[in-house]
Amino acid sequence: MLVAILASALAAVNPQVSPPPSLPSVPNQERQVLMELFTVTAGQSWTKRDGWGTSLPVCDWHGVSCDFVEGDANRPVVAGLSLARNNLAGTLPASLSELQHLKSLEVSRNRLTGDVPEALLQRWDTHQFEFSGEGNSFSSAVVSATLEYSASGILCAVHDDVWFRLDVDGASGRTVFQSVRCVDNRPADMG
Repeated sequence: MLVAILASALAAVNPQVSPPPSLPSVPNQERQVLMELFTVTAGQSWTKRDGWGTSLPVCDWHGVSCDFVEGDANRPVVAGLSLARNNLAGTLPASLSELQHLKSLEVSRNRLTGDVPEALLQRWDTHQFEFSGEGNSFSSAVVSATLEYSASGILCAVHDDVWFRLDVDGASGRTVFQSVRCVDNRPADMG
């Protein structure tokens, strides 16, 4: 934007100076994915939406950070989205996974629901992608989790568990809870 203002000022002072070539933009497909995100998350109600849907370069839109393919300044790509606490509502579109160079997505403390796109979760699982979505109501963010607790040195408790394990499998919708209140520590030959 500053480049455009300077070019306009130079042209007014010296009309023979040609304006600089327009800055390269991200691929049109990436712009379309971002506009889909804007549309399905009630973009017109976002707290900050500067640049979104305008003719400004995508890299100048609020919350969008870009990188360059192989360091080439003529090949910008969307590398990060930082839209925390921005009044996003709705679901994340599956097309977000089409942003092949997206390394981070920060959408915490919004009003998002539904599934996090599976392809993004897979990239997160292989440490290729950072995701922050706390404070929303995603239904697929936890694929599986195990929590295990053991109170060492305690053989029996009336009101507390000596050992427990909780397994949550989001893919199958199955949860298993196991609990032990007393541990039989008698030697095997006495039983």
